[in-house]
Amino acid sequence: MKRAAEKIGRGSEKYAMHSKGCEIAGHSARGLLGNAIEYAAGTRGGSYNDSRPTAERTSKVDRKTIEGKGRFANNINDMKSIMNSIILCQLMEGIVGLLDVTETHQKCINVVTGMNLSLADVKRAGERI
Repeated sequence: MKRAAEKIGRGSEKYAMHSKGCEIAGHSARGLLGNAIEYAAGTRGGSYNDSRPTAERTSKVDRKTIEGKGRFANNINDMKSIMNSIILCQLMEGIVGLLDVTETHQKCINVVTGMNLSLADVKRAGERI
């Protein structure tokens, strides 16, 4: 999006909706403050691979308040890093964990790798990715 606008020129850069050069995902973050923070602070920008609107859309997290949304966005980003690393479909989030890295993520990693990582180890891995 950003590069296309730069190529087109003539002021189109003002209208290119992106974060860190990545176009904003199809699900709008308007009214989803945590999702908006995730788009702004995610490692790739506006990518749906680093954020998920589900917790706010299903009222598991109050979408109308900014309180605690920094921690929320960080936890989701770490969780998405783990899910992407173990090639786990993000639509499984309701089963494996919606708000943070969980014991289910830990079990998936340990079963596949033969490792014996603690939940804290897996959370740290999500932070490092």
